[in-house]
Amino acid sequence: MVLKYRFNLKDIKLEDFKIYLLAMFKGILPKKKIKNFLDLEEFIQKKSAWVTQVTLYNYLKTRMGTKYVLHFDNDVFIDSINLAKWNIYIISLQDLTFYTFSYIHNNFNLSEFEKSIRIYETIIDQEIKNGMPEDIAAHGKKHFLKDMKKLIGKNIIAHFHLTLVH
Repeated sequence: MVLKYRFNLKDIKLEDFKIYLLAMFKGILPKKKIKNFLDLEEFIQKKSAWVTQVTLYNYLKTRMGTKYVLHFDNDVFIDSINLAKWNIYIISLQDLTFYTFSYIHNNFNLSEFEKSIRIYETIIDQEIKNGMPEDIAAHGKKHFLKDMKKLIGKNIIAHFHLTLVH
């Protein structure tokens, strides 16, 4: 079934055009520098969300084939995707937070591990307002604190040797 739609210039809004142009030049525009811990929190949140989206939806497209869009009409399927989305997000948020603070520790000799806990919990609290289930948030916080205690007790450099810049 093919839907016929006649394209009209009136259908394009100025905001859509701005988004399109910005996406075209995104690669050559200078990136925003991370200057403080609020910028770092925003960076961790956005990049974790991006990793989650790319990971989940590319996996779904690969596994389902060309008709993957048809499955998005099923409410049970959508609920399952949302659950998977939040679980992947929790883990990517945790991984990027650990990686970022190990990078700061290794390259700038700053031990700001308490701030990593605050940033992680702040992002989780914001995401609860965006619809993250409370049980997933509590589970993520518990595991983050448990893993953080393991990392502080060990040599951080040995755990995250990829963050060393030579």
